[in-house]
Amino acid sequence: MPFGAFLNRRSLLGIDNFVNAIMFVLQNPATRGEIFLVADRAPVALAEIVASFRNGLGRQPGLFSVPPRPMEAIARLVGGAALWERIGGELVVDPAKLMAAGWSPVTDTKAALIKSIQASP
Repeated sequence: MPFGAFLNRRSLLGIDNFVNAIMFVLQNPATRGEIFLVADRAPVALAEIVASFRNGLGRQPGLFSVPPRPMEAIARLVGGAALWERIGGELVVDPAKLMAAGWSPVTDTKAALIKSIQASP
């Protein structure tokens, strides 16, 4: 898979961390009326996501590095600018406000990715 050089980061949110964050907010009066962004502790690169999924399938990462710029140019040439933005862009949020209130993710992002792919049919 040609994603080895894709270091663009994604904020992910595992279901266990999502449920835990909701419970935390509901049980803490200090969070009442506040707005929070929630995500797993640290964003992960697209290459790490692909490698984790493959790991969950019992496979080697199988990644090789193709520079993103030529792939972006090709995608845009064939009318895939929107698709490129979803694949090649960064999607990062900062859960610092929620974490400063005392919340902490209960599940590791990469472990949750592996678990999710193993649970799929």
